[in-house]
Amino acid sequence: MLALDANDSSTIYIRADALVEQLRRTRPDVVDLDGAVDFARFIDIQGKNRGAADWVWRQVRQLVLEDDDITELAKELFKEKATDFAVD
Repeated sequence: MLALDANDSSTIYIRADALVEQLRRTRPDVVDLDGAVDFARFIDIQGKNRGAADWVWRQVRQLVLEDDDITELAKELFKEKATDFAVD
């Protein structure tokens, strides 16, 4: 799970594989052949943000959760809630 912090102080939480899949469709220039994302290539070309793929990322954090009963319940709840707000 990644937390992408934008310059406007908003944060997007997304699975790393889902981010790579979306970027391969929308911004293939920022994804290497091995699937590594080059966040330095995200620039605000138009002087304004037009969508998640065009945001300028201030920080990217990897969230690692140890598996236990609480995290399993939290992951299921997160998946349910994130699915409700997912945008393709």
